[in-house]
Amino acid sequence: MATTTAQVRDLLLPGLNAVFGDYAQLDSEWSQVFEKYTSKMSAERDVEMKMLGLSQMRTEGASVQYDDMGERFIYNYVHIELGLGFVITKIAIEDNLYKAQFSPGTRQLKNSLAQTKEVLGANVLNFAMDPTVTGGDGVPLLSTQHPLDVGTNANTFGIQSELNETSLQDAIVRIGRQRDAAGLLVKVKPKKLVISPELQFVAERLLHTPGRVGTSDNDINVIGSKGMLAGGYVVNHFLTNPRSWFIITDAPEGLKYFQRRPLETDLYTDFDTDSLKVKATERLSFGYSNHRAIVGCMP
Repeated sequence: MATTTAQVRDLLLPGLNAVFGDYAQLDSEWSQVFEKYTSKMSAERDVEMKMLGLSQMRTEGASVQYDDMGERFIYNYVHIELGLGFVITKIAIEDNLYKAQFSPGTRQLKNSLAQTKEVLGANVLNFAMDPTVTGGDGVPLLSTQHPLDVGTNANTFGIQSELNETSLQDAIVRIGRQRDAAGLLVKVKPKKLVISPELQFVAERLLHTPGRVGTSDNDINVIGSKGMLAGGYVVNHFLTNPRSWFIITDAPEGLKYFQRRPLETDLYTDFDTDSLKVKATERLSFGYSNHRAIVGCMP
């Protein structure tokens, strides 16, 4: 379908006061959550290894116990291609009196693809508890049953909690109790809080007030004053659950964005119709490998 003079008829007439519809865009929000990597493959694959577990007591004269190491779970990143374009007739361009305000440029295409990326990135969190969307270990990103060789690991709670002082403290404690595939405790620290726009006022009070929130006790705000979330909080406008909240940790190989091919734009004039055809494409993937990189709740 081509943009013709009929679709921009008011731009062909003098006396038009303003042309609007092209708005300022949000800053990149996916980059606050995902680590960026480049790829030269059709897909990328991460493998989680199980290392050695706890040592065993040895009685005098007895042999040493041996443990095994090896692959456990595989996480795949299959790149997808995004694309969008438009067609505008030569006459619609020629007779447009307001080219400065409305031009057949590529900025609108770039904005469309950029916001599509935001949706794709946020959907990793939006579907973090969907039982049909599982990772290499066979459970969703947020689960109380991430399988280990010894027991299970949890990066959420059995009862989903609203964002408040107690739930935030519980989440930070849970981060400090993360274990590797062999069941050994690992050093993982919280970095930043990711929230929906509806929770920004709660987050501001929880992190940036000197005293405890919602109490007359003369206690300090431990989370804020001790810098337990050094990265503060970031708002993601593409989270669909207004009450969902997540803590990103410093665990390695966590939430990942792979750029297979950066944004490319192209245009040409159709020989038969003289219409201008403009398109933009990009190849990428979003996903995760290490569930320890996030703890969250979706009440």
